[in-house]
Amino acid sequence: MLLILAIVNASIYFGLQGIETFLPLLIKKMGVNPFIIGIIFTLEMGIIAFLKPFMGMLSDKIGRSKPIFLGLLLSAVGIFLMFYLNIYI
Repeated sequence: MLLILAIVNASIYFGLQGIETFLPLLIKKMGVNPFIIGIIFTLEMGIIAFLKPFMGMLSDKIGRSKPIFLGLLLSAVGIFLMFYLNIYI
């Protein structure tokens, strides 16, 4: 079970780091102020840091598989919307 959790966590971080690496470059090419780009990514990291303890407490109460599945589903939907619906271009 621990290996599965590590693989899931690594895949989520891999996807997020790809977005965090290349999305600012795309947004900058669109002419958005770099200060605004910094605010967007600061908010993203702040939300992640804020929600992690709550998701940990939730997983203690209802089990590990449901929050993990929910997180994977939300991440997949967000990445799908970002790259396949072209809402940023």
